Amino acid sequence: SDPRGILVRRHGSGGYFSYTYTEGKFRDEAERLAAMSSYFGLCSFLDHNVGRVLKALADTGAMRTTTVVYTSDHGDNAGARGLWGKSNMYEESAAVPMIMAGAGVEPGACETPVSLVDLSETVIEHFGARLAGERPGRSLRAVASEAADSERAVFSEYHAAGAVSGAFMLRTGRWKYIYYVGFEPELFDLDADPEETTNLAAVPEYAVVVASLDARLRAICDPEAADARAHADQAAMIEAYGGREAALKLGAPGATPPPELQT
Repeated sequence: SDPRGILVRRHGSGGYFSYTYTEGKFRDEAERLAAMSSYFGLCSFLDHNVGRVLKALADTGAMRTTTVVYTSDHGDNAGARGLWGKSNMYEESAAVPMIMAGAGVEPGACETPVSLVDLSETVIEHFGARLAGERPGRSLRAVASEAADSERAVFSEYHAAGAVSGAFMLRTGRWKYIYYVGFEPELFDLDADPEETTNLAAVPEYAVVVASLDARLRAICDPEAADARAHADQAAMIEAYGGREAALKLGAPGATPPPELQT
């Protein structure tokens, strides 16, 4: 850990690193507030443009044949727990908006948990298409038309950015179970502890809950095998770039450069 509070972990001989950006990263309180303002400004700008799209659909009459889904691939810690970023399974990072509107969609809230795998089935259904094979998702329209099932399980996993360990999450009912390969698991009661401040995984009276959720998670995937495949894939990618030192010099080409660096 360096003086700025950035936790740096090394995983094995391959040189994988995982960074957790904390409050110590900021120079002062003003910079921290600027980061928060920028994040919520981004949200407001996105909402504004979503409004423009919806207005265009309404003005052209296209809304009658359009299904609109507002969602995201992840949230952001935005300072919660002193963390800035995503790359973890806490609610502010793993939970995403899922709002659907359009012809035949009745206004209201659906209490059944859903995930992005359900969105893919919704797209297939909307266009009357067919896709071979078995998949875990269901159409959001079908889920919303049925009685609420708060115990339906949703699953998530994370391996990106050279993560030191694969992260796996199972959410069902009031419980959220998080499993990290090589680390202690986490169990949260989201009804009693929505901010996820108390890890119950090591508390003896919750051992049965942990065992049950772990078994359900392993019925979906083998965490250790998935983690090993991810690390092997990352190691192969690093070698394809010419090794670790060459890869570290690449920077972040996937990000949009600031205006002063654009040509």
